[in-house]
Formats: sequence, C-alpha cells, structure tokens
Amino acid sequence: MIDAMKNRSALEIYKEGGAWWETEISHIQKNSIEIRGYPIEELIGELSYPQMLYLLLVGELLDDSKAALFESVLVAGADHGPRAPSIAAARMAVTCGISFNSS
Repeated sequence: MIDAMKNRSALEIYKEGGAWWETEISHIQKNSIEIRGYPIEELIGELSYPQMLYLLLVGELLDDSKAALFESVLVAGADHGPRAPSIAAARMAVTCGISFNSS
C-alpha cells in the first residue's frame, strides 16, 4: 500500500476515503476513529484513563484490577515529583558548588 501512495498527497488520499494519517495506534477516516482497532465510541465512557493510556502504549486492554494497579503506579510516580530524594541530592550537590554533570 505504501508504494500505491507515493506521489499522492494525504489530502488526495483522504478525499478518496483513505486515512489521513496511518499508524499502528489510530485509524482515522471520515466519520470513523479507531484506536488500536476499537471504535472510539466504544471506548469513551467505558475505559478509565489508565486503561486508555495502556491501550495506546501497549495495544492491550487492562481489566479493572490491573488498571487500578497501573493507576497507583502513575500516581506514585507523580507524587514523588520534584522532591524525590535523588533529585534533592542532586540539587544539594549543585548548591554546594559541584559541577552540573557531577550532580
């Protein structure tokens, strides 16, 4: 299919009913959006944010218990933020005059 699209604009392909942009993640055509093979209208309101994120990244749906665990990992990572011990140590080292690369 890639050879057939050479020397054709994305707009021309889209006007003929083809996808504007093709990826492994999404397939978008007139009146149709699919994410990893699932119609978007089947995902909206059915998946949590962690489930959707996992689907986008990995291409698989998570059940509720795994999604809850994934959400906990995301929250825990966000919670550490700029005050994580490793970051605090680097900031302290820079403050004491150690070079940026050494910190």
